[in-house]
Amino acid sequence: MLVMIFGSAAQAQIFKPSVNVIVRGNYSLWLSDSTWKNEYKEFPGIQLEAVVNLTSMWGISGTFAADFISAKDRTLTIPGATFTQESSSQIAGYLGPRYYINLPANKMVKIYIDAAAGLYSFKPGTFKMTETTNPPRVTTITFNSVSQFGFNAGAGVNVGLGPSMFANFMIKYHNVLKKTDVVFREKITVEQQGTTTTTTTNSTPEDIPARSYLQFGIGLGFTFGM
Repeated sequence: MLVMIFGSAAQAQIFKPSVNVIVRGNYSLWLSDSTWKNEYKEFPGIQLEAVVNLTSMWGISGTFAADFISAKDRTLTIPGATFTQESSSQIAGYLGPRYYINLPANKMVKIYIDAAAGLYSFKPGTFKMTETTNPPRVTTITFNSVSQFGFNAGAGVNVGLGPSMFANFMIKYHNVLKKTDVVFREKITVEQQGTTTTTTTNSTPEDIPARSYLQFGIGLGFTFGM
């Protein structure tokens, strides 16, 4: 027993806190109901993550993420008009604990599980209507973003590539909660025969439904001592 206690104490003294910085690309698959799944495609994104490793088993991770979400029907043409929608975007920031499952037989591989909570900001893509009038008229509508609270949980593995570099692989489940009575500020620009007019209006209050998705990522990480 004394040997085990001494060994644990010695390991705690040897460990030095560190910071991991990870740059990651990711791809997400919808798990939501038809509200999101039927309207938007699966989507790519990029992430910048910083992890403060407080002990050999525990760390705190903070992530900034940007996703690019395309509509399934980006262009729709009917007699007299064509409608297009640019890609929507999602900016998210979240913070939470990370637990490492250490493998004594393989120090180059570190498996972890984590969970986090934060804000997810969704900005609908710009909407454009081109009418085949004489002369043609183009109406463009842009929207502000809306922030919703969300949480996520997942797992990953860091594979050592050198003393201070590693490859990172992760899988994560995200759930963004519903937000009610959201009012979008709409900027409407109309162009016709060289004349442009711009107006701003507020939409009627509407509910933004919850959304969930499964995310896969791969990236490159660097370790810095503290």
